[in-house]
Amino acid sequence: MNFNKKLFSKHSFSAIAFVLMLAIFSCGDDDGTVNENPLVGIWQLSSVALDGETGELHPCSREDTIEFRADNSYEQISYINDPSISFEILDCVQNNHSTTQGTWQTPSSVKLNLTYDDGESLVTRKTDYVISGNTLTLTFVISLGNITTTYTRI
Repeated sequence: MNFNKKLFSKHSFSAIAFVLMLAIFSCGDDDGTVNENPLVGIWQLSSVALDGETGELHPCSREDTIEFRADNSYEQISYINDPSISFEILDCVQNNHSTTQGTWQTPSSVKLNLTYDDGESLVTRKTDYVISGNTLTLTFVISLGNITTTYTRI
Protein backbone atom coordinates (compact mmCIF):
# COMPACT_ATOMS: atom_id res chain seq x y z
CA MET A 1 0.00 0.00 0.00
CA ASN A 2 2.80 2.39 0.89
CA PHE A 3 4.50 1.56 -2.44
CA ASN A 4 1.34 2.48 -4.46
CA LYS A 5 0.98 5.76 -2.57
CA LYS A 6 4.58 6.74 -3.44
CA LEU A 7 4.07 5.73 -7.07
CA PHE A 8 0.84 7.76 -7.22
CA SER A 9 2.59 10.80 -5.66
CA LYS A 10 5.42 10.62 -8.21
CA HIS A 11 2.98 10.46 -11.14
CA SER A 12 0.81 13.23 -9.69
CA PHE A 13 3.82 15.48 -9.22
CA SER A 14 4.99 14.79 -12.79
CA ALA A 15 1.53 15.49 -14.20
CA ILE A 16 1.20 18.74 -12.24
CA ALA A 17 4.68 19.85 -13.30
CA PHE A 18 3.86 19.05 -16.95
CA VAL A 19 0.60 21.03 -16.83
CA LEU A 20 2.36 24.01 -15.20
CA MET A 21 5.09 23.97 -17.85
CA LEU A 22 2.46 23.92 -20.61
CA ALA A 23 0.64 26.84 -19.00
CA ILE A 24 3.82 28.89 -18.60
CA PHE A 25 5.28 28.27 -22.05
CA SER A 26 2.02 28.55 -23.96
CA CYS A 27 1.31 32.05 -22.65
CA GLY A 28 2.25 34.81 -25.05
CA ASP A 29 1.24 36.35 -28.34
CA ASP A 30 -0.94 34.04 -30.35
CA ASP A 31 -0.14 35.84 -33.59
CA GLY A 32 3.59 35.04 -33.38
CA THR A 33 4.71 38.67 -33.46
CA VAL A 34 7.74 39.78 -31.53
CA ASN A 35 7.57 42.88 -29.36
CA GLU A 36 10.03 45.20 -31.05
CA ASN A 37 10.94 48.76 -30.29
CA PRO A 38 8.13 51.04 -31.56
CA LEU A 39 10.82 53.25 -33.11
CA VAL A 40 11.62 50.54 -35.68
CA GLY A 41 10.15 51.41 -39.07
CA ILE A 42 10.18 54.10 -41.74
CA TRP A 43 9.14 57.63 -40.79
CA GLN A 44 8.44 60.50 -43.20
CA LEU A 45 9.07 64.14 -42.29
CA SER A 46 5.89 66.13 -41.72
CA SER A 47 7.06 69.31 -39.96
CA VAL A 48 10.05 71.20 -38.56
CA ALA A 49 9.89 73.85 -35.85
CA LEU A 50 12.52 76.14 -34.31
CA ASP A 51 11.71 77.05 -30.71
CA GLY A 52 8.08 76.06 -31.27
CA GLU A 53 7.58 78.06 -34.48
CA THR A 54 6.75 75.73 -37.35
CA GLY A 55 8.23 76.70 -40.70
CA GLU A 56 6.95 75.96 -44.18
CA LEU A 57 8.53 72.80 -45.61
CA HIS A 58 9.68 72.70 -49.21
CA PRO A 59 7.60 70.05 -51.05
CA CYS A 60 10.73 67.92 -51.59
CA SER A 61 11.52 68.00 -47.85
CA ARG A 62 8.16 66.34 -47.21
CA GLU A 63 9.65 63.25 -48.86
CA ASP A 64 12.54 63.05 -46.36
CA THR A 65 12.57 59.80 -44.41
CA ILE A 66 14.38 58.19 -41.54
CA GLU A 67 14.38 54.42 -41.16
CA PHE A 68 15.17 52.82 -37.82
CA ARG A 69 16.04 49.13 -38.21
CA ALA A 70 15.76 46.36 -35.61
CA ASP A 71 19.55 45.83 -35.76
CA ASN A 72 19.96 49.39 -34.33
CA SER A 73 21.11 50.88 -37.63
CA TYR A 74 19.38 53.82 -39.25
CA GLU A 75 19.35 55.71 -42.53
CA GLN A 76 18.13 59.25 -43.00
CA ILE A 77 17.40 60.27 -46.61
CA SER A 78 16.79 63.85 -47.75
CA TYR A 79 15.32 65.04 -51.03
CA ILE A 80 15.92 68.21 -53.03
CA ASN A 81 14.52 69.74 -56.20
CA ASP A 82 16.65 68.64 -59.15
CA PRO A 83 18.23 71.91 -60.34
CA SER A 84 19.40 70.31 -63.59
CA ILE A 85 15.80 70.18 -64.79
CA SER A 86 14.47 73.54 -63.67
CA PHE A 87 13.89 75.51 -60.53
CA GLU A 88 10.35 76.07 -61.78
CA ILE A 89 9.38 72.41 -62.11
CA LEU A 90 9.15 70.28 -59.00
CA ASP A 91 11.27 67.19 -59.55
CA CYS A 92 12.47 65.81 -56.22
CA VAL A 93 15.59 63.65 -56.18
CA GLN A 94 17.52 62.06 -53.36
CA ASN A 95 20.17 64.40 -51.97
CA ASN A 96 23.16 62.05 -51.79
CA HIS A 97 25.17 64.71 -49.93
CA SER A 98 22.86 64.64 -46.94
CA THR A 99 22.02 60.94 -46.65
CA THR A 100 23.09 59.78 -43.21
CA GLN A 101 23.66 56.23 -42.03
CA GLY A 102 24.60 55.20 -38.54
CA THR A 103 23.43 53.46 -35.39
CA TRP A 104 20.80 54.34 -32.82
CA GLN A 105 20.28 53.61 -29.13
CA THR A 106 17.53 54.44 -26.67
CA PRO A 107 19.26 54.85 -23.29
CA SER A 108 15.83 55.60 -21.80
CA SER A 109 12.20 55.69 -22.92
CA VAL A 110 12.53 59.39 -23.88
CA LYS A 111 16.16 59.67 -25.03
CA LEU A 112 17.55 58.70 -28.44
CA ASN A 113 21.21 58.71 -29.48
CA LEU A 114 22.06 58.80 -33.19
CA THR A 115 25.70 58.01 -34.03
CA TYR A 116 27.14 58.52 -37.51
CA ASP A 117 30.46 59.15 -39.27
CA ASP A 118 30.67 62.75 -40.52
CA GLY A 119 33.75 61.97 -42.63
CA GLU A 120 36.19 63.00 -39.92
CA SER A 121 34.97 61.28 -36.77
CA LEU A 122 32.03 59.55 -35.15
CA VAL A 123 29.38 62.02 -34.01
CA THR A 124 26.58 61.25 -31.55
CA ARG A 125 23.49 63.46 -31.61
CA LYS A 126 21.37 63.19 -28.50
CA THR A 127 17.69 63.95 -28.78
CA ASP A 128 14.48 63.63 -26.85
CA TYR A 129 11.84 61.56 -28.61
CA VAL A 130 8.16 60.82 -28.23
CA ILE A 131 6.05 58.33 -30.15
CA SER A 132 2.32 58.91 -30.09
CA GLY A 133 0.39 56.59 -32.37
CA ASN A 134 1.96 56.97 -35.82
CA THR A 135 3.76 60.22 -34.97
CA LEU A 136 7.42 60.49 -33.97
CA THR A 137 8.70 63.76 -32.53
CA LEU A 138 12.44 64.42 -32.17
CA THR A 139 13.77 67.48 -30.31
CA PHE A 140 17.39 68.55 -30.80
CA VAL A 141 19.13 71.33 -28.93
CA ILE A 142 21.46 73.34 -31.18
CA SER A 143 23.09 76.76 -30.94
CA LEU A 144 20.06 78.43 -32.58
CA GLY A 145 17.61 76.89 -30.13
CA ASN A 146 15.42 73.80 -30.00
CA ILE A 147 14.63 72.11 -33.31
CA THR A 148 11.61 69.83 -33.26
CA THR A 149 11.09 67.50 -36.19
CA THR A 150 7.87 65.54 -36.56
CA TYR A 151 7.58 62.37 -38.63
CA THR A 152 4.68 60.13 -39.62
CA ARG A 153 5.07 56.35 -39.84
CA ILE A 154 4.74 55.10 -43.41
